[in-house]
Amino acid sequence: MGETIEIQNGLYALHTAHTSYLFRILPSGQAEHLYYGARLSVTPGLGDAIAPKTPCGPGCAITYSAAAPNLCLDRLCSEASGEGKGDFGEPFVRLAWANGARTSDFVFDHAETPTAPIPAPLPSACDADAALVLVFHDADVPGLVLELRYDVFFDTDVIARTAQLLNNAGETVTVKKLASAQLDFPDSRYVFTAFKGAWADEMHRCDTVL
Repeated sequence: MGETIEIQNGLYALHTAHTSYLFRILPSGQAEHLYYGARLSVTPGLGDAIAPKTPCGPGCAITYSAAAPNLCLDRLCSEASGEGKGDFGEPFVRLAWANGARTSDFVFDHAETPTAPIPAPLPSACDADAALVLVFHDADVPGLVLELRYDVFFDTDVIARTAQLLNNAGETVTVKKLASAQLDFPDSRYVFTAFKGAWADEMHRCDTVL
């Protein structure tokens, strides 16, 4: 079995036998999805080479902040999107605070490589070859923490994703939506294959062109 997780200067690469999944952490704290496909060799500068280039501001779109004038979250291929900061796509996480606010702004804090499975009673896949957890905190409410977990199954070319939201803020927040995964691509014409069914009538293949 080859190397399953590589980390180089903010670039994260998850490898299975035949595939690679790459993302990087931006200076502003967002996790930008870069690549998912045939296995790649990670070399210095790979993240900058394959990342979309944004040499100027996004026109009439909303910039993320004055410190990042070229960053528009609506154009970013994100690992976990929220609401209220310029991303108008379907959010990964949707929250509502007691005062009516809905904005969330999760920025990167640190990464972990756990060796134990996801604690019970949360459901999870078992016996992964490696795992990576990205820990984010809300820029405005630091006690609100979002954890994204990636479990890598090398031989079967599977990367399982889960998410966990931890509220240590001392305030009540209503979770309207929390997805397990988000997968953004800059182009289209992909085929999403799922297997639907019911008890004793499983595995009906359904292909959807994206």
